[in-house]
Amino acid sequence: FRSDPYWVNAYCSKILPRLEKIDPRMLLTLFQDHLEKALSLTQEIGIEDFEEKVGYYWRMDIAFSSHSRSDGNITDILIEGVRDSLNALCEVSPEIGKDKVNEFLHSEHLIFQRIAIHTLRKFGGQFSELLQEAISHWDYTIKSEYISEYRGLLRDQYANTSNETKAEIVEKILAGPPDIERRTLDIAQLKKHEPTDDDRIEANERWMQFYFELIKGSLPE
Repeated sequence: FRSDPYWVNAYCSKILPRLEKIDPRMLLTLFQDHLEKALSLTQEIGIEDFEEKVGYYWRMDIAFSSHSRSDGNITDILIEGVRDSLNALCEVSPEIGKDKVNEFLHSEHLIFQRIAIHTLRKFGGQFSELLQEAISHWDYTIKSEYISEYRGLLRDQYANTSNETKAEIVEKILAGPPDIERRTLDIAQLKKHEPTDDDRIEANERWMQFYFELIKGSLPE
């Protein structure tokens, strides 16, 4: 694989889309194997918190890279290869794609879990059981490594959840943020005073406003 920017761009823009159409399952297996090897090598060389560094800090949003593909960074290429080939597999072979999403959702590796949640943003309506499982992880709202994908999932797939799940999510929003103390303290620090009840109320209102905004299109009028 040539790492010169020209060849990286040619591969990503021309060759990869063709391979996704020909055999997305084979391509996914290839990218998955190499990404797992990259994680293993990262661990072997003794990088502390390698899971978070590769699975989150390097790629804070699965949909978008903070690096340019022309940089020829192999980690981004592998992540995007897994993401895009899984998406292609779900389109042409939904049952096989569902099995892979389920595998990733329960992976020991953070990066694969996040790719699974990202994929459910598009295919959650088809994979209802997996959608129910993923969207019920309300703790993801306060876990920074999951929050970007989870918010996208909530916005894109809330309408496809069961009525019971919809009601549970609304109740959780109304209950306020699980980390209300931290949010209250953040507001107080910005205002340069000790935390007050008004700060707590403001933190709670911001939380409710944000999450109701995500699902407002599916709420009864």
